[in-house]
Amino acid sequence: MPCLDQAAVDKIAAGLAFVVTTSLPALVLVAVLEILIWSLIGWLPPLVFTAGAALLVIVAINASYRDGDWRPVWRRRLEVAGAVLLLPLAILAGMALAARVMAFGFTANRVMAAALVLLLAAYALAYLAAALISLGGGRSMERIETANLAMAEQSWRLTHRAVTPGKFDDLYLSRSGLRFGHEALETLRRASTSKP
Repeated sequence: MPCLDQAAVDKIAAGLAFVVTTSLPALVLVAVLEILIWSLIGWLPPLVFTAGAALLVIVAINASYRDGDWRPVWRRRLEVAGAVLLLPLAILAGMALAARVMAFGFTANRVMAAALVLLLAAYALAYLAAALISLGGGRSMERIETANLAMAEQSWRLTHRAVTPGKFDDLYLSRSGLRFGHEALETLRRASTSKP
């Protein structure tokens, strides 16, 4: 299997980010339709639809935001719209899971699904706060940086010694982590040099 050089990897990553970013309008429309269908006719979309839509919206918001540099107004507005729609999607996902649990009880898969719904709810609340701060005059969606770092598990696990440094993926942070990855690596380096 041929090995790709860094320029090719960067080109593929940029292309993928472009595709995900341009899918944001369609994802926002799908989210709106799911919420409208439920509110108008009472049909509760399956968990996989609502959770999947929410996950894709989170990924698309991050692909659009990237490192927080200037973005066209349509992208900034769609980021805010997607962030506002995440909470209703998380609520619908929770309702769908609750209906399934009431009908058939808990299974290992449904316990994992409950953890996913709780994670979606946490992202939804954090992204909603970022959107509201943006609407109140803050830099457009800047607070998702803090939300993403707070929810990132890998650096937390390393600093709390839950993972060995040999299994830590610092290569990803240095090459593909953008500004946030570089900042996380720098924080980890400072923390490791300051310890006695």
